[in-house]
Amino acid sequence: MGVLAVSTDVWWGLVEKDKDSYDWTYYDKLFQYITDAGLKIHPIMSMLTLAINAFDEQFDEVPIGIKIPGVHWTAGGYDQANNFANKMPRSAEVCAGIISSNFTPDIAANGCGPGYTSSIQMIANLESSTSADVDLYFTCIDMANNDVAPAYSMASVLVFGVGTQAHAKGLTLKGENALAPNSGSNWNKNNFWWNINNVISCSWYDGVNVLRIFNVVDSTQKTNYQKLINEHADN
Repeated sequence: MGVLAVSTDVWWGLVEKDKDSYDWTYYDKLFQYITDAGLKIHPIMSMLTLAINAFDEQFDEVPIGIKIPGVHWTAGGYDQANNFANKMPRSAEVCAGIISSNFTPDIAANGCGPGYTSSIQMIANLESSTSADVDLYFTCIDMANNDVAPAYSMASVLVFGVGTQAHAKGLTLKGENALAPNSGSNWNKNNFWWNINNVISCSWYDGVNVLRIFNVVDSTQKTNYQKLINEHADN
């Protein structure tokens, strides 16, 4: 099975930094690299600027949400001898277009790296220049690290790293679960509900968007969900 195409986000805030002024220099260069390699391009338009312009007048007080997915696979597998048990470090994030190939390998020691820094800075700049209320969401706050083959997942490190960077830029940050709770989901350390509570309590996340809500309305998970709400009722 070969690679036929590359999917990448197109951040409209980088293209139209000033109203009606468009600069495609970065994406022209990126797309040229891809086509020179004989690959097809699958662009994903990230039109945060257009959303801000669309929600005006009656909606200008409504926060606009933008999500960065928690692509946590292959983020680990690094050791202090500068060797990789993981032979494709951070390849999942690069292929998803979240970080560049100029990545930081050892995220446990050095943070989650320049890819998130540039994206978060772009969002902060856009919020500042437009006076819009933009909430950043990051997914996988329910997951613990699992830095073993073949996944080499560093979900928790990414969650806390993004939290630190978003706080430094003054952004409102909220989290989402990646997986659905199941019969084994509980409040034990590194389990589903404990992980979410730990992120809210110990990082810079101001709220939670619960995905797959139908999975938390049965008797067991409804009790766990209510406990989470009660833990943070005064926040």
